[in-house]
Amino acid sequence: MHLVCLHNVIAGQPDEFDGKCSRISVREFGSFLDSVASRFRLVGYSDYQAMLLEGRPDPEAVALSFDDGFLGVHDHAAPVLAERGLDAVAFVNPPFIGNPPDRIFHFLELEIAFRLTACDRLSVSFWDAAFDLTEIRSRIAAMKRVKKLLKTRPEAERAACHAEVLGALGVPRDEILRHAASAAKYRTMEAGQIRALRDLGWTIGSHTMSHRTLSMLPEDALAAEIGDAARALEAEFGWTGLPFAYPYGAEIHVGTRPPQVCAAAGHPLAFTTIPGPSDAAAAPHLLPRIDYKVFLRDQDLALAA
Repeated sequence: MHLVCLHNVIAGQPDEFDGKCSRISVREFGSFLDSVASRFRLVGYSDYQAMLLEGRPDPEAVALSFDDGFLGVHDHAAPVLAERGLDAVAFVNPPFIGNPPDRIFHFLELEIAFRLTACDRLSVSFWDAAFDLTEIRSRIAAMKRVKKLLKTRPEAERAACHAEVLGALGVPRDEILRHAASAAKYRTMEAGQIRALRDLGWTIGSHTMSHRTLSMLPEDALAAEIGDAARALEAEFGWTGLPFAYPYGAEIHVGTRPPQVCAAAGHPLAFTTIPGPSDAAAAPHLLPRIDYKVFLRDQDLALAA
């Protein structure tokens, strides 16, 4: 059986940036579900987790997960799934619940800066050549290359490079925050909306405090990212024993230490984004999960018309 990873479902037609930043329209989401259901058995995450923990995986079962706690999960994904009698799991970052006005995910800072910059070239010390920013597609390509690189840098170096990129793009942080506040697709769920998902049968999980690459963190920061998030969710909601999803989640992003830290923090299951089916032999803190686009490609499925 498979657990598929999505991030955000938005109203209207996604633009070119949206399509490369893990956003899918309500129509596309419904089409995705129809395509999967044509060949597999869509199940709720609650059923998927029960099958996994009880050692009775169904190879035809597919369940859904959503990372980062975006508002579109509550507003758009949940109603579509409810019509089909399905639930899912939403992995959230406690400090970002409720859209604090002075806080935004670091990857959204980069996206918005690339969207808004007036620069036609980007030169940074950690890249040999300048990036062309004259066209939307070249901006998106530059953004993706920068993001990919920063995910694999030690945290102090990542933070310095992140600041250098924002400075070179010339978009002030207050402008980034205003832009983020102006569009629903950047907003995260309120605590009440997270509780509403739980009331619908959804599972809520942890996605760390600040969405850093865990393999790149020193020991104290790693323990805080995982442990503090678990404690914050317990303090806010009273929930313990929640599943966990590694930010980014590839082998290079997970590393060797975080699975033990997840277990110590009380997470019974932890999910990577290493593609593959889940079975009874899977390590509970290194479980596979697959991006929805990769799943479509690997299963030779197209979005239903």
